[in-house]
Amino acid sequence: MNFIPIGSKQIAYVRYDDQAAQMEVRYHTGRIVTYCGIRAEEYQSLLTAYNPYDVIVKLTVSKRPQPAAAVQSQQIAGLAVSAEQPEA
Repeated sequence: MNFIPIGSKQIAYVRYDDQAAQMEVRYHTGRIVTYCGIRAEEYQSLLTAYNPYDVIVKLTVSKRPQPAAAVQSQQIAGLAVSAEQPEA
């Protein structure tokens, strides 16, 4: 995942996980929020936007944010489940 700085008073940077279709937004306050269900094409539009902040707002307005701790817990649980599955 690459960190992309955002020229915004509120948002420091974003990064994207294409395998999980998740975009992480880090605010200047230190708050980190993850948005799930962001398609790669949507994220690409952010990279080429004249005003990235506006694109972030459009991408996230209909998504329910998840605090970073909740996303990490889900990822850890997913790893635990896949580790317990017997190999075929």
